[in-house]
Amino acid sequence: MAFIQQWLASSSHKFLVKSFVFSLFSAFFLAITSGAEAQLTVPQGYTVEVYVEAISMPAALAFDSNGVMYVGHDEINPGRIYKVSLGGTTVTAFGPSLYDPDAIAVDAEDHVLVGSESQGLYRVSPDGTSSVLTILYMGNTVAIAVDRTGMFDAVGTIFVANARSSYDIVKVLPDGTSLPFVTNNPDLYISFGLAIGEGTLYVAEADGEGQGRKGIYEVPAPNTVQDFSALTNPFCLAYNTVQGKLYVSQSDKIYSISPEGVSTLFAENITARGMTFGPDGALYVSSTAESRIYRISGAGFLPNPVAVAAIALGQDQQLVVDGSGSYSASDTIVSYDWVLTNEDPQGEDFLLTGETVSLESVAVGCYLATLTVTDTSGREGIDRTEVCVPACMPQIIDDDNDGYSTDASDCNDLDASINPGAIELCDGLDNNCDGSIDEGFDIDGDLFTECTGDCNDADAYVNPEAIELPGNDIDENCDGSLGDCDPQADWKNHGEFVRCVAHEVDGLVTAGIISEAEGDLLVSSAARSDVGKN
Repeated sequence: MAFIQQWLASSSHKFLVKSFVFSLFSAFFLAITSGAEAQLTVPQGYTVEVYVEAISMPAALAFDSNGVMYVGHDEINPGRIYKVSLGGTTVTAFGPSLYDPDAIAVDAEDHVLVGSESQGLYRVSPDGTSSVLTILYMGNTVAIAVDRTGMFDAVGTIFVANARSSYDIVKVLPDGTSLPFVTNNPDLYISFGLAIGEGTLYVAEADGEGQGRKGIYEVPAPNTVQDFSALTNPFCLAYNTVQGKLYVSQSDKIYSISPEGVSTLFAENITARGMTFGPDGALYVSSTAESRIYRISGAGFLPNPVAVAAIALGQDQQLVVDGSGSYSASDTIVSYDWVLTNEDPQGEDFLLTGETVSLESVAVGCYLATLTVTDTSGREGIDRTEVCVPACMPQIIDDDNDGYSTDASDCNDLDASINPGAIELCDGLDNNCDGSIDEGFDIDGDLFTECTGDCNDADAYVNPEAIELPGNDIDENCDGSLGDCDPQADWKNHGEFVRCVAHEVDGLVTAGIISEAEGDLLVSSAARSDVGKN
């Protein structure tokens, strides 16, 4: 097993993330260096750290709603996809091998979309099992953008750059239906970058084979391609919803572009192969040449507030839309604006204002309720939920009087501290009723946290269900013991200790838990030790 070799190589269990921040006293730029490599420079007020350097040739990047990063591997055959745990501490291979997975995105339901240059667009379930692999569109897929919030199109709509084809950009619905979006446009040929902006789709045309026109375009409607920036040789795109700016990689530089198309140099000496903004607001950049993923943070990269739209039972048993679970990590929310869009095209829509608003004045019908929260800095967060206003208000029971009923997704109506508006705690419970337990607290990605018995949450091979290996100083299964072959015990002699390890290894090999070769490594390590020699 890989974890045996890892232990034999290092008992300290090195972290995958190595971060560092240097500052230049009064200079405008901050520089990050490593050996003889060129400096990555960003404006003063921003900091840089190496987020991951355990992936060879990382390319496209994307985050899911829980802060898990997915990384495309810039290899043609076989190309791999990698999953990076929250904080960058654990890297694991994810999903199937694909031929040159050039593009990565995550849809509104946290399914991973993977673009393979010769095999089309795939959707992979969060657990990465191939049984749920679905071909959405066959084509030369080189870039993907997903509208996760409805800024440009319906929530969950996917846009695919289909290089070297008359179908330049394809629109893919969540059910896999593909529709032409831009066709036979002479300016587009190999569009390596796509990004969803407010009311538009941004396209980076690399003109890799001289048949397109280099530059950045915006596409506000089907077959409507407009000049946005004259920046030549663009590659990656990332849209910052807080600033309303588009970030573009060009050669060894990164530029920010205002809504008016004015470009400003942001970073130098980094040939970005992938860029995305994380849930924390930071800009993440992959460098294939350095085999690193950088995290750039600063005052200009603050996260949006988080909107939480819910349906609850208010005073006098009145149905309400409830935004009280919304929050801003760095500011105060000052406004709550609701848009209730009637599912009946002939029906009336309603605009409501307030953290918690009664639906007493809303007409009978079913609606998509969109909540937009705004903080004191003008940043916005958006969430949606569906609500049906009945002709006769049913009796809704809220046994724990927390303002949420089982009809409003309260997963434990006997505990007032558990409801969709609660803050998730590390306690082995689903406090916020989102279907996940202790999300954000499992540092090493082994599905155990400190509050559920993980005695080393920085090592995925140490947890309550791990196999205890004989003869080492690590309590792999977190039971407070080093097992029968405890190297710290008082042994009669060295041979007695080695025989104990050999006996335990024999049982593990016979049970098929480890291989003979792995068992030999453990016995050999015990034989080379000094245990029992004093």
